[in-house]
Amino acid sequence: MSAGPYETERETRGEPMPKAVSALHDAGTVKSGDPDRVVRGTKEAALLQACEAAGVELGAHDRGVIAWLSEWETSTVQAVIGLITRAGAAGADRPAGDTYQRARTALAEAQTAVAIWADEVREAAKTRAGVIGDPVRDPDAVLEDPEYSQAMNVFGPLSQAAERLQAVRTAPEG
Repeated sequence: MSAGPYETERETRGEPMPKAVSALHDAGTVKSGDPDRVVRGTKEAALLQACEAAGVELGAHDRGVIAWLSEWETSTVQAVIGLITRAGAAGADRPAGDTYQRARTALAEAQTAVAIWADEVREAAKTRAGVIGDPVRDPDAVLEDPEYSQAMNVFGPLSQAAERLQAVRTAPEG
């Protein structure tokens, strides 16, 4: 298990969770539309396991987000698992006194991952909408896409958290 970084979607398929999902399909365990949530449960368990292994404490909202993430495509979920795993490993290698920098780095990495995801979603939305060329010329075609809106709903709070973290460090004492 490499946990990334992944250069392509194809690279995610060799990881344990995507292999398990594929095996479920191959065995005929998954019914059309996954009404029994077998695939979702597999993805959710893998996300929770990655968080636990990385030492991530989860609250109720966090668990809700993990449940939401488990509904995404297998390769997307695996990329998030890879990010959690790598961030946990990177944190374990750093001295404890460097928590501010670790927080900044983790937020920056998360922002980058979500920005890449949003860009992929935007490109897919353009294809679905038949938009050719620069989305700036026809932004409504992309912005009305629900998946793109979800990506932006994740990116916004990450950006705000990064700004708040920077503001705390640069705020005058007093």
